Amino acid sequence: MHELSTAEELASKVRHLAAGRRVLEVFARCPVTVDADEVTECFGYVVGELSATEEGSHLAEAALICETVPVPFQCACGFCGEIGADYVAGHTAVCPACGLTSEADASIVVVGISYASPAGASSPDRDRSGVPKLPTFAPAGGDQVP
Repeated sequence: MHELSTAEELASKVRHLAAGRRVLEVFARCPVTVDADEVTECFGYVVGELSATEEGSHLAEAALICETVPVPFQCACGFCGEIGADYVAGHTAVCPACGLTSEADASIVVVGISYASPAGASSPDRDRSGVPKLPTFAPAGGDQVP
């Protein structure tokens, strides 16, 4: 199952980027060539398995939030632009101008990760006035997961 291997690669990338910080959410751009719901479900399974290990325990609460985006496409006929789900079947894209088919991009791009408040803060979930703290957010630098 392609989505499971994609989720495993994504979890590995997030574990590396987190560097031991407790991850709450992973924000990613998912092309229409990938079933975002299946990858999200597989990611939940993978982080559940990893959370049972010491090296993956900081991923126990991690949730994947995918934004489905069009695929950039360039064809030999000269068409250059983005194509949506109407022109994609699996990982095959159909040129909207001439009908030629080719392999479409299936890379998921991590655009950010939200982390829990650092350990040792005065209150892990509230500031000094008792107002709930928002999780810290760090851009992930556009790391792609094939």
